[in-house]
Amino acid sequence: MDQDGSCHSFQSDLWALGCVLYECHEGHPPFFSSSFTELVNAILYSPTPDFGDGSPRLKSMILALLD
Repeated sequence: MDQDGSCHSFQSDLWALGCVLYECHEGHPPFFSSSFTELVNAILYSPTPDFGDGSPRLKSMILALLD
């Protein structure tokens, strides 16, 4: 949590940007589940998903944002 008690931060914004860029590149979100609990567990404990062809620099940036 940040100083005002919210869970939002620059880090969460950058992670969200990584999710958006991943979905734009791949056509689906990096993490998906029909259950909220499973989704949270996937985000916290699953390895960062790999993705197809593309610029190595773009891939590196997206993976760093999702880390």
